Amino acid sequence: MKYKLEALEIFKEWKALREKESGKQVKRFRTDGGGEYTSRKFTEYVKSEGKLKDATTPYTPQSNGVVEWANCTIMEHVQSILDDAGLSKKYWAFAVSVAVYHKNSTPTRSVVGKIQHEAWHGRKPISKHLCVFGCFAFVHVLKEERNKLDYRATPGIFIGYSISTKQYFVYDPLAKTLHRSQDVVFREGKRYTAPNVADEAIFNEHIYRYVIEEPKPKPIEKKPTERQTEEPSDDDSPSDPPKWKKMS
Repeated sequence: MKYKLEALEIFKEWKALREKESGKQVKRFRTDGGGEYTSRKFTEYVKSEGKLKDATTPYTPQSNGVVEWANCTIMEHVQSILDDAGLSKKYWAFAVSVAVYHKNSTPTRSVVGKIQHEAWHGRKPISKHLCVFGCFAFVHVLKEERNKLDYRATPGIFIGYSISTKQYFVYDPLAKTLHRSQDVVFREGKRYTAPNVADEAIFNEHIYRYVIEEPKPKPIEKKPTERQTEEPSDDDSPSDPPKWKKMS
């Protein structure tokens, strides 16, 4: 949501989706005193739907403690993964999405014996696709989108999961492009480095790139000459003159 004026339309979409998933209706909800919730259109919509709406007391977040505590936990998670990945604050929106995704896939005291995802959807989530946020990743480039000599993958930063499809979000800072693909290879122990500064060894690990190493010629070993093989003498006296043979 970029603007607060979009709050009503987003609430309508959220309400329709959650009621269809759960088979139950939203009867009551609580908000703070923000203008996006106290506007005339929002108030008229709530009355027309016959729903109860509560507003918290100004400057008392403890009156809505469950939500405020959840927001605090999520933002602390966001700060941790951004710092661990070495990313700036401009990736905060993706980090929040990943933090909520992880929170819904882990146990909690509020739901006994089940994970939140399992309690809502009725099935256990699959966790084998989880990866380290901000790690180095390669996105496969389809053959329809590249030439013969182009790279078969593009390096980038893993920044999230797609909820509607089984795909990953990988951001390419150099091209400023957001890729969404299921064909991604992760290097969870490494961070992204700009190509103009990166070491060539990083790109040599590219599993889609065929690296042909030319054989290096072996160095030629030079045999030592007789003069080099002679051991140096400690005596500084001149050597004996050569002896001449007599002619018979």
